[in-house]
Amino acid sequence: MTALLDRAVSGHPDGNVGFLDHDEVYDGFGDPPRLLDPGAVADTAAALGRVQLDDLLSSLPASTADAAISCGFRGGFDGDVRVD
Repeated sequence: MTALLDRAVSGHPDGNVGFLDHDEVYDGFGDPPRLLDPGAVADTAAALGRVQLDDLLSSLPASTADAAISCGFRGGFDGDVRVD
């Protein structure tokens, strides 16, 4: 699941996004933007559509703070990651 979400958010590292490399879109801090090609978008969307959210949420730690940490939020999340 982590790899699937990372792919959806991070895109392909070798994607051609030079047209996005300007100050209005990318200010030079952190990684430059990346894209998924159309086939990867379809594959990723289909895989995300098969995720059973209730199963995923039930696998989180019982503690709200630990659940947030397991989702990648370290000290900056206010609330419960299980709540809509």
